Parts: sequence; C-alpha cells; structure tokens
Amino acid sequence: MVIDLSGNKKGSNRLSDSSFMHWLKNILKRILPKPTVQWLNRRRENVRSRSWRILWSIREQTTPQKYCHDPYETNEVYWVNPKKIRYRTLKEFNCLRDHNRVIGGNWDILLSLFEENYFFRAYSQHIKEDKPWSDTAYYKHHLSEILVGKVRWGCRNKEQWDQRCAMLDSIYQDIKSNGYRHQKIEDHIGVNIGRDGQLLFNNAQHRMTFCKLLEVPKIPVRITVRHAKWVMFKNNIFDYAKSREGKVYAPLTHIDLQSVPSSYGHKRFELIHKNIAAPDKGTVLDIGSHWGYFCHKFEELGFDCLAVENDPESWYFLEKLRRAEECNFSVFNKSIFSLPLDKKKYDIVLALAVFHHFTKEEKTYNQLIHFLKNLRVGEIYFMPPDPEEPQMQNAFRNFSGDEFAEFIIKNSCLSNYKQIGFAENDRKLYKIW
Repeated sequence: MVIDLSGNKKGSNRLSDSSFMHWLKNILKRILPKPTVQWLNRRRENVRSRSWRILWSIREQTTPQKYCHDPYETNEVYWVNPKKIRYRTLKEFNCLRDHNRVIGGNWDILLSLFEENYFFRAYSQHIKEDKPWSDTAYYKHHLSEILVGKVRWGCRNKEQWDQRCAMLDSIYQDIKSNGYRHQKIEDHIGVNIGRDGQLLFNNAQHRMTFCKLLEVPKIPVRITVRHAKWVMFKNNIFDYAKSREGKVYAPLTHIDLQSVPSSYGHKRFELIHKNIAAPDKGTVLDIGSHWGYFCHKFEELGFDCLAVENDPESWYFLEKLRRAEECNFSVFNKSIFSLPLDKKKYDIVLALAVFHHFTKEEKTYNQLIHFLKNLRVGEIYFMPPDPEEPQMQNAFRNFSGDEFAEFIIKNSCLSNYKQIGFAENDRKLYKIW
C-alpha cells in the first residue's frame, strides 16, 4: 500500500495526476496501433486504475520520504457489517484515483449520518411506506433537473429516468432474493478510514442503501482513503508486533488490521461460545482484557461487557481499538481487586491467563480469595498454565489444572467444573459453573 502523507498543497513540484494521464495518453497514441488505442479507450476505467498504480510506484521511488508501507496488508476486499458504516464524509474521494491513499487534514471531521442522505430517505419511504417513486423528493428533484436539460446518470428525459428507477428496484429485489453478490473489484462499495479508525462511507450509495434496508449481515468493501493519524496508530501496532516475533497477542477485529498475525487465534472464543449457557445475551467481565478481543467478540453477540486491564501499554491499545470500532463496552484500567463489585452479578467471567499470576505471591493470593468470595457470577472460564512451567516454580501456590478449578469452587459461589478443550498453545481451557 502506497501512502501519501503530504496532502495536495499548492506549489508542489510532484507530477500532477492530470499531466501524467495526458503524457501517458500521448505516448500510447504514438506507439500503439489505432484499433488498440480504440480498445483501450473502451477499457478506460480499468486502464486508469492500473495507470494510477504505476504513478504511485514512480512517486514512491522518487520521493520515498513521503510514503510508507503496510507490511501485513494482503487484502483488496474486506468484509464488514453495513451497520458499522454509520457516517459518510462530506468530501467524496475518487475510488480509482485515490484507492489506498492516505491523506491528512480534516476531511474526516465534517460528517453526516448515512441514513439521512437524500437517496436513503427516499428509498426507505419507497420500500417501507410503499410510496411511489414519483411521490419522493429524490425523484422530483432529479426529474426537474433533467427537464431543464441536465443529464443525470445518463438520463436525458422522463422515460429514461423512470427506467433508471425501475432498474434500481430490480437491483434491490435481486439482493433481497439472492443476497449481495460480488461486484467487479473496482465496483465494490468504498469506505474511508478516519483518524480514529472509524469506517466512513465513500461511494456506491445505492447498493449501500439496499444492504442497510435489507440488513445484509456482511458486505465486501474496498478501502479508498486512510487518514494519516490512523496510519500512525497502525505503525504503533506494527512496531509492537515486530518486537514480539511479528505477532500481537490476540486477533485484531478491525477490518484494516485483521491481517496482522497473532499468537492466539479464534479457537478460545469458539470453545467458550459453544459452552456458555446463554449464547447471545448477558454480562461479561473480562479480567486481563489485553487489547479487548473478547469484549469486541461478545459485544457483537449482544453482551454487555466490562474490560479490566491494568497494564498502561495494553490499556492504550485497548482504548484506541475500542474507539476505532465504536464499541460500547466499558473499561476499568486498575487492578481487578479495586473493582467495586456492588453486588452486581456477571453472567460470564473470563480469566483466561490471569488468575495464576495472583497465586505467585501470598498477598495477591489472599486478594484473589477475597475477590472470588465476593464475586456473583454464573460461569467462569480460565486457562491455567502447566505447573511445570518456569514462571510457576517459585510461586506461593502452584496448582495443577484440576486443583486450580477446585480452589476456585471452594472460594466462590460455583460448584462444577469441566475441561472444554485446549487453546492454541495446548493449555487446558476450563469452564466452572
């Protein structure tokens, strides 16, 4: 991915977009036969897209200080729930010319709700209220422009405009009957990524409208522009991963970060989800949340989550990623032993790789006992280490997996336990209820 961090400032001595295209067009006319040039003209959009890639490559080589690379990026298409795309930027970027560019500035500040745009409101009335096209403000506005000589989507008269509206209805019905189909890669719905990681609609408003109204669960999108500040945060993640054998701890759920390798995959979540009593609602307390992976996943299912993370570095990434995906879960950035329980009951407590740290010293061991005795909970999931691991050799208490489960039962309101599987590192995963 080539990234332009400089913006488009006046007085720049870079090769301009229009001059490059004009230069390329003249060269092609000189060296190619006329039938080939005519064929290329018919394929203009495809050629333009590839030409921009050549231009970016030239720019990168000539001014490397203005560009950087995403070392993990592998995708051209990303799958996302349309509900996550709530806003649109007032500035629309060209989905071909600006594809994969990164631009600073305030373009991501002035936003409007997608569902308040002209077409969405009109089509919502047309479908939900059975309002005829001709009665919508959208139809009337564009028809009035066509009747005074303007061309809209290739329509020059009322008959063509009515055909265009009928065609939109047929696309809507096709998605309703057959689901959202893959488009040509250059025709996918386009999104931009703001400074905080927010997904912002860019182009293809008709298809996005249809998908939102039909509540399509996942759609393919392409990223057009990324904000420079978001790229700076991505670089923080890359630096973190590089210092840890090229991996982060758990999978990253943001579409622009999913290609970053992780030590753990989705196996633990899948095992837990398969075993919880109520798989789609309730409260979750995630102790040692790290960057919030489980809170992201459980919130998607409809759970109310609280992430507990005392490490400042982890808390920094946790908050950034929570904001990037506009999540609603709460964060407590102090020791779990400082958390006011206030007789609140949690349906699920996740303590996957944390409880054993409290058994290494007498003080925290006793604090753990006090915490468990005051905790009102339906289920606990935890993942104890092998007692032979070096980190546990001088621990105040060093339990085997079953012994640890019995210790939790003895000091809590729970009475049963079972092993439900193994994590990627072969640690046992327990459920206690």
